[in-house]
Amino acid sequence: MDKIYIYDEIGGSDIAAKQFVIKLNAVKTDEVGICINSPGGDMFEGMAIHNAIKHFKGKTIAYIDGLAYGMASIIALACDEIHMSENAFLCISEVRIFGPNGKIDESKIEEIKKSNSVLAEIYMIRPKKTKSEMLEMMRQETFLTAEYAKEIGFVDYIYEEVEECAAK
Repeated sequence: MDKIYIYDEIGGSDIAAKQFVIKLNAVKTDEVGICINSPGGDMFEGMAIHNAIKHFKGKTIAYIDGLAYGMASIIALACDEIHMSENAFLCISEVRIFGPNGKIDESKIEEIKKSNSVLAEIYMIRPKKTKSEMLEMMRQETFLTAEYAKEIGFVDYIYEEVEECAAK
């Protein structure tokens, strides 16, 4: 199985959608592992990665090795299967748009609401929760342990702390 690592902030130079798609298109097998340890990042870069994974012709498996925060969790949810280390976390959070002063840009409230609505629709697919439940979990910035993420349906398999993605 080929692997692609998302071990940094999404949208940064190492984890830009363009570079991810180049790596995904270079996969020579019919199965790819997407190894994740990311603090999240840019929504639009993350959505482009999410959609690229959805269009991949083979099987996709997310391995949450450490943290899948915000957009990193959305990327994981694009995969056919989600495996999570027993000591990792998946975090569901709202979109934030910061202004030049480093504070949330209040002029972007409508864009933030629309973005959160789109993300809630993605989040609610696996655990079969309502959109309002997902929006509340996002508002609370909910950190899920592997056990709880599996219990409510976000995760298919839990693996021991040995880094499954790096071990194979």
